[in-house]
Order: sequence, then structure tokens, then C-alpha cells
Amino acid sequence: MSSSSIAAFPMPIGQKCVDFIRSRYPQWEVSLNAASFVPNVNAFVVESQTSTLLWVSFPQDADYELYSGIAAMLNSPWLHLIFQEHVVWEYNLYDEHHALVDRFEPLPQMWGHNQPRRGDADFLAKLWKIQPARIQNYFKPWSDRLRRRKAYLCRDQFRYGQFEQGYDFIEALTGLHLPK
Repeated sequence: MSSSSIAAFPMPIGQKCVDFIRSRYPQWEVSLNAASFVPNVNAFVVESQTSTLLWVSFPQDADYELYSGIAAMLNSPWLHLIFQEHVVWEYNLYDEHHALVDRFEPLPQMWGHNQPRRGDADFLAKLWKIQPARIQNYFKPWSDRLRRRKAYLCRDQFRYGQFEQGYDFIEALTGLHLPK
């Protein structure tokens, strides 16, 4: 199974992320606030005044360890945005005690579940200090009826049923996007 993931933190911790990664993997190339994608960079960190995104581009098996390690170091909640098989995006939200407190999974049949895990837009919005209306349209189980629609017509690039919709979601949540 092939997947990639992004960690989102509801605080500006870019340099702390870079320092943490370099302490664990001194041989890695790490980029902070790059405007465009750079080949051979292991990890990209992007921050604003309110949020931080971290993407481990390779090796992908190190991503969760780094994300949860940074959260533990900072005693911080964090969102693990996962892109599964280039088919679907989903997330797990962990609190500062590392407990799973929220989950979104729009395509439950992919994992043999009967019901989607719907996520909690209000809870997530409160944590990121944004209005729930900014993200609530993403929290729908995917169906054939939705496949031609976007969650937010004027700002989104991707539609329901496209794994890339996760990029629209994370930008709506944090105001940040990864280098292109």
C-alpha cells in the first residue's frame, strides 16, 4: 500500500520542526518555507503566524514517528492528514496527550467499514481558531452524487472523490499550502 501524509499543528513552530528533524536525521535535507518544490529534500516545513505544516517526502516510513515526536516535544495537538493509495484523503486528530480525538474518513468501504467516520468541523475549527463554515463542507462521505462537485466552488481546485481534495482542505484549515 502506498500513502503519504502531512502533519498540521495549530501554532507557528517551523524552526522547532527543523531543529527536531535535524537532531534525529542530521543527513536529511530540510526546507523551511520554500516557495517551490525542491528535489531531494526529505522534509518540507511551512509556517504562518498561526499554523505549521510538515511533509516528509522521503523516506515515508519516518513521517509518523517525526510528527508524533514533535507533538510530544511541544505537548501539542496535531492533525495527521493521510493520502491513501492516491484514492482518498482522511485525517486523524490527536490531542496533546497523544489520544485520538477525531477522525475523518469519507470512503469507509475502502477499509471494509459500513459507516464513514465523519470528523467534527466545529471541534477542529475551534482548535485552529477559524470559523467552522470555512471547512464544514469537506466533512461529507463521498458518493457518486458528489463526485462532480467541489466543497467550496470558488476556492477549491479539486472535487469530492479526488484524493487531492485533501490539499484544499488543509489550506482552508491552516491558510497554508505546500510548495508546488
